[in-house]
Parts: sequence; C-alpha cells; structure tokens
Amino acid sequence: MQSTQGEYFVGLDHVRALAAFTVFTWHFNQINGGVFGGPETFPLSFFAEGHLGVAMFMALSGYLFAKLLDGQRMRYFPFLWNRAIRLFPLLILTFFLHGYLDYDWDTAPEYVLRLIMGFVTNGWPGGG
Repeated sequence: MQSTQGEYFVGLDHVRALAAFTVFTWHFNQINGGVFGGPETFPLSFFAEGHLGVAMFMALSGYLFAKLLDGQRMRYFPFLWNRAIRLFPLLILTFFLHGYLDYDWDTAPEYVLRLIMGFVTNGWPGGG
C-alpha cells in the first residue's frame, strides 16, 4: 500500500515481509501448540516470540513517519480520522463475530461492557 504522498520505499519491503512473517509464525506456533519448540532453540527462537516482528513494525513505522514528514508539522485529526476509517469497520466486525461465536447471548451486556472497558484497560476478549 502506498502513502497518500505517493512516496513508496521499495527497499523496505523485505523488512516489512520479514516482520509479517515472524508475527504470522508466532501466531501459527500458538495455534498448533508450540510446533517450533521453546525460545531456546536457535534459529527458531526468533519465531518463538512475537516481539521481534512487532518491534520491527514499530521501528519501521517510526522511520517512515520521520522520513515522510521530513520536518513538516503533522496534522493529527486527519491522520486519526484516516486510521479510524480504515480500522474501525474490521474491529467492529471482529468484535461482532467474537461475541456471536464465543458468548452466550444471556451475557451480552457483560460482553459489551468488557469491550467498552477494553478501550481503557487494554483488556479486550482474546487480547492482552
């Protein structure tokens, strides 16, 4: 996906791909009961925890923000609005599917309260 300014750094695609692969591998490893062994097994220790991929994404995001802004002032409201438009539909769909598939409808008010509190406490169902 290209930025709105039209700048795209092809040289960073391999970093993005490696970060995505490590996060995917960590999730795959968790679903299948730890196929890759513990974090002590080299070189699979890079994939035993998802922190490596997340850290790579954070470093890449920081670099790209600094590079694309290049001393310009950031307009926060349009940026946050753009992110909300992109992320909230999928977030709402995920919450709906999680609630529909995993919860008894008798406890729906408690589930909705947990979702609302998750924005404050970082305690969404199935999350951290």
